[in-house]
This record gives sequence, C-alpha cells and structure tokens, in this order.
Amino acid sequence: AREEVFRALNLCVIPVFIQVGDIGKFYDLLVDTGAQRTLVKAPVIKELGITEVRANARVSGATRNSQGCRIGQVDRLVIGEMDFPDFSIYIGELSKTLIKRRIDGCLGADVFGTTRLQIDYLMPLLEIARRVAS
Repeated sequence: AREEVFRALNLCVIPVFIQVGDIGKFYDLLVDTGAQRTLVKAPVIKELGITEVRANARVSGATRNSQGCRIGQVDRLVIGEMDFPDFSIYIGELSKTLIKRRIDGCLGADVFGTTRLQIDYLMPLLEIARRVAS
C-alpha cells in the first residue's frame, strides 16, 4: 500500500486505522524503523476503550533506551490495504518533540517484520507492502 508521507522534522508520519469493537479511527503514527514494537499514547487507548492485557512490559528503540509500558489488544490495525487482525499494541509515552507534532504513536518492527518497506524522502513517498513468500 502507498501512503502519502507527511514531512515533520523529516520524519514519516502516516494515517493508521485502529479498531476495537465497533469503534475505529485513524491516528497519525510515526514510521519508526528503530522501534521494537508498535506503540500508541494513553489517550488513544482511552478513546478506543482498548483493554489492557499486560502491565509492566519493557520496550526499546534504536538507541537501546527502554521504557516501561503496558500492552493492549486491538481488533484491527490497518495500513492502506494491509490488515493486521488481533494486534497487540504497546501503550507508552513519546518524546516531547513528537508530542508537539501531534503524533499519536509509532509503528515498529512488529509491523515491519512482515512487510517490505521503502522510503523515498526526496519524492516524498513511503511504500509498505506485504512480503511475498519465496
């Protein structure tokens, strides 16, 4: 799927649909190739009524800094035409820089591990597609 790339601090931010039960909404998530897991801020969890399934989890990024967070379960996470059903999503805090830019969370390796990712900052264009089994 192709999504338009929004330029904010030279970061890729894309709309991602998250659904819990009958409630679903688009949120702006940062494409974070260094993040271990997909993470959203607590207000997103509250707005969708996401049920927490685990407390006291740890998640780390490319800088190896880790933070404590909780894990929730969503019915669907959708990027373009790619559907990720029954998806575990981490609940945590973002840096002050990202919060100022109204970014709701970040996509991590748990998504990118099953996809092919191509970023062209000059276009700007982001392409995410399912990997084809060889």
